[in-house]
Amino acid sequence: MNVKKFCRSNSARGWAPAVILLVMACSPDFEKPALDGVWELNRGWTNHPDDIAGTGLIPDYREYTLPEALAAWDQQKPIDDPKLRCESPTVVGVMTNIHAIAIDQSGDDVVMLYSEYFDAVRTVYMDGREHPGAETLHSKLGHSIGWYEDNTLVVETTHISAGHSVAGGGPPHSDSLQVIERYRAINDGRVLEQTVIMEDPETFTEPVTLVNHERRAPFNELVPFECMPLGTARGSEISPEEFYNP
Repeated sequence: MNVKKFCRSNSARGWAPAVILLVMACSPDFEKPALDGVWELNRGWTNHPDDIAGTGLIPDYREYTLPEALAAWDQQKPIDDPKLRCESPTVVGVMTNIHAIAIDQSGDDVVMLYSEYFDAVRTVYMDGREHPGAETLHSKLGHSIGWYEDNTLVVETTHISAGHSVAGGGPPHSDSLQVIERYRAINDGRVLEQTVIMEDPETFTEPVTLVNHERRAPFNELVPFECMPLGTARGSEISPEEFYNP
């Protein structure tokens, strides 16, 4: 049985006791996992030495990148990075970096995800809808739907615009990129485990996984992001091209 589709179906509540646990998970009374709040790599407070925050698994992107995509990646120059012009990366890039993120599960039909990085705001639809058709306009943050699996929030994102690095210095992805994010609290709720699975048949030979751990930061708030294009710091008028080719 496809649990995700089962939980999206209104008929799920009428099934026999054999699936009572699934019915409970689909119920409005289902207790959501304790994921709300701010999570940070650097500023999260803890007095537990085991609460290590950081990137637990960085994939070797070159090992998983198709030859044509690898050749295009190798031709890129540092000045081609859109972030140098203060252009936001796509969804994986804004959610997996040194900046804090926040989760808000207070809504009945949506979960809100926030990132300090470029002040990203994401809406995750939890009402059972499917993704729109392939002809629908793509965007940097894409279209996200979600569901719960036990104590884990699962987010599936499609319709992500192409041309940006996936994350962590990876290759530019195509508009066929699909992302699965899994969020769960570990270490008695003090650490957020964030698992990101990226599947792009035009870029990767197989799905690629990235894992982050972030500490709960109950006394902190997200800080507005300020981006200064390369060459404008301290009153400089140097362009990115001049910076890399003085």
